[in-house]
Amino acid sequence: MILSFVLFIFILASSKVVRPILGVIWQYAKKEMAPPGTTEYLHGPGGKKLEDTVAKTVDGFINSLDNKIKEMDQAELKEKQQKEAALKAAEAKAKAAALAKAQKEK
Repeated sequence: MILSFVLFIFILASSKVVRPILGVIWQYAKKEMAPPGTTEYLHGPGGKKLEDTVAKTVDGFINSLDNKIKEMDQAELKEKQQKEAALKAAEAKAKAAALAKAQKEK
């Protein structure tokens, strides 16, 4: 559980760092490395649609990782709260048993 949590955080952080770098690389490649017949397509509506699709996919990936991490945090918090509630219930039960035993001895 902890290993997967750390892995998700690492992937999320890496994705957030790499996204702007890939954007700069794409802009450079679009201007300098594109074959002659594709420059009009890449700078036109087709290229814009391609960029939007890729950006939406990357954002979805980052958001899903972020949501998964939040779910893992909430599950861990819920488990901790359940353990604390069980401990308090056990303490209350022990206290009640001790009081009952003390009253029987009187």
